[in-house]
Amino acid sequence: MTAVTLLAGCASLPLPRAFDSGEGSGTSGWKHVMEKREPNLLIALDGTECTVSEGRFVRLERGDRVLCTWR
Repeated sequence: MTAVTLLAGCASLPLPRAFDSGEGSGTSGWKHVMEKREPNLLIALDGTECTVSEGRFVRLERGDRVLCTWR
């Protein structure tokens, strides 16, 4: 819980490999989800994309602020 509180105000930060899907390089940070595409792709307001697990994809909604590696 403390880590989430400390990171909530950060625009961009490096993340451990566990948060990365391993598909090329990207920028890790918080962004708002504009669109969701099956089976597990999130599209941010600026058009960048993030691949997440199926479970996370189901839980997230448009407009949610998400910490991810955006490409």
